[in-house]
Amino acid sequence: MLGGSLLGVDAGTRLLTMLSGLGNWRIGSGPGAPAVNVVLDVLFIVMLSGTAVYTFVDVSRSFRSGVRRGDRTIPGPLARVRIPP
Repeated sequence: MLGGSLLGVDAGTRLLTMLSGLGNWRIGSGPGAPAVNVVLDVLFIVMLSGTAVYTFVDVSRSFRSGVRRGDRTIPGPLARVRIPP
Protein backbone atom coordinates (compact mmCIF):
# COMPACT_ATOMS: atom_id res chain seq x y z
CA MET A 1 0.00 0.00 0.00
CA LEU A 2 2.87 2.35 0.75
CA GLY A 3 4.38 1.81 -2.69
CA GLY A 4 1.12 2.61 -4.46
CA SER A 5 0.62 5.70 -2.32
CA LEU A 6 4.11 6.98 -3.09
CA LEU A 7 3.64 6.40 -6.81
CA GLY A 8 0.24 8.16 -6.72
CA VAL A 9 1.62 11.17 -4.85
CA ASP A 10 4.54 11.43 -7.26
CA ALA A 11 2.29 11.17 -10.32
CA GLY A 12 -0.13 13.74 -8.85
CA THR A 13 2.68 16.16 -8.11
CA ARG A 14 4.05 15.85 -11.63
CA LEU A 15 0.58 16.34 -13.13
CA LEU A 16 -0.11 19.46 -11.05
CA THR A 17 3.31 20.89 -11.96
CA MET A 18 2.62 20.29 -15.64
CA LEU A 19 -0.87 21.81 -15.43
CA SER A 20 0.32 24.88 -13.55
CA GLY A 21 2.83 25.51 -16.35
CA LEU A 22 0.00 25.70 -18.91
CA GLY A 23 -1.17 29.04 -17.55
CA ASN A 24 -4.74 30.27 -17.88
CA TRP A 25 -7.41 28.80 -20.12
CA ARG A 26 -10.13 30.98 -21.50
CA ILE A 27 -13.54 29.33 -21.57
CA GLY A 28 -15.91 31.11 -23.91
CA SER A 29 -15.66 34.87 -23.68
CA GLY A 30 -15.08 34.94 -19.91
CA PRO A 31 -11.87 35.67 -18.09
CA GLY A 32 -9.09 33.11 -18.09
CA ALA A 33 -9.04 30.41 -15.40
CA PRO A 34 -5.97 28.47 -14.27
CA ALA A 35 -5.66 25.16 -16.12
CA VAL A 36 -5.21 23.35 -12.79
CA ASN A 37 -8.61 24.50 -11.55
CA VAL A 38 -10.37 23.61 -14.79
CA VAL A 39 -8.93 20.09 -14.98
CA LEU A 40 -9.47 19.32 -11.29
CA ASP A 41 -13.05 20.63 -11.39
CA VAL A 42 -13.88 18.52 -14.45
CA LEU A 43 -12.28 15.41 -12.89
CA PHE A 44 -14.22 15.97 -9.67
CA ILE A 45 -17.51 16.28 -11.56
CA VAL A 46 -16.79 13.11 -13.54
CA MET A 47 -15.87 11.10 -10.43
CA LEU A 48 -18.87 12.39 -8.47
CA SER A 49 -21.23 11.63 -11.36
CA GLY A 50 -19.77 8.13 -11.69
CA THR A 51 -20.29 7.47 -8.01
CA ALA A 52 -23.88 8.69 -8.18
CA VAL A 53 -24.65 6.53 -11.23
CA TYR A 54 -23.11 3.48 -9.56
CA THR A 55 -25.17 4.10 -6.41
CA PHE A 56 -28.43 4.52 -8.35
CA VAL A 57 -27.76 1.34 -10.37
CA ASP A 58 -27.01 -0.61 -7.19
CA VAL A 59 -30.18 0.63 -5.48
CA SER A 60 -32.35 -0.15 -8.50
CA ARG A 61 -30.90 -3.69 -8.68
CA SER A 62 -31.61 -4.27 -5.01
CA PHE A 63 -35.23 -3.07 -5.39
CA ARG A 64 -35.76 -5.35 -8.38
CA SER A 65 -34.23 -8.44 -6.73
CA GLY A 66 -36.68 -8.42 -3.82
CA VAL A 67 -34.05 -9.78 -1.42
CA ARG A 68 -33.94 -7.88 1.83
CA ARG A 69 -30.61 -6.31 2.55
CA GLY A 70 -29.44 -5.05 5.86
CA ASP A 71 -27.70 -6.00 9.05
CA ARG A 72 -27.65 -9.77 9.47
CA THR A 73 -25.10 -9.98 12.24
CA ILE A 74 -25.49 -12.36 15.13
CA PRO A 75 -24.85 -10.73 18.51
CA GLY A 76 -21.84 -12.14 20.34
CA PRO A 77 -21.46 -12.94 24.02
CA LEU A 78 -20.61 -9.34 24.90
CA ALA A 79 -23.98 -8.08 23.56
CA ARG A 80 -25.52 -8.63 27.01
CA VAL A 81 -22.97 -6.42 28.75
CA ARG A 82 -24.52 -3.03 29.47
CA ILE A 83 -22.04 -0.19 29.83
CA PRO A 84 -23.58 3.08 31.00
CA PRO A 85 -22.70 6.26 29.12
